Amino acid sequence: MILGMRIVESPYALEETTERLFPDSRHRSRRIRKKLIKRFGGEFRKRPAAFHNIATGELIVHPAIADQIRREIQVKQDHEIRRAFRYGAPGEPLMRVEVP
Repeated sequence: MILGMRIVESPYALEETTERLFPDSRHRSRRIRKKLIKRFGGEFRKRPAAFHNIATGELIVHPAIADQIRREIQVKQDHEIRRAFRYGAPGEPLMRVEVP
């Protein structure tokens, strides 16, 4: 659990790119197009991605990029902790003066 989000690895966390797996053709029939999609696994190339599920507070990540995201979040979290110790928590004054 990082920053209040649970990280879930899923091989299905993929997003489509604009790159096609087979050339586009206006003259290709629906039947042939369906066969090509079945053979190539889709019309567009897919790449690993990460999605934030707001309802459950989960970060759904492809295993290929999970370690990279964990490292980036950890660095950001460490930076925030150092900043809080150096300057105080956000919304709090920098110095507290005790008045007798």
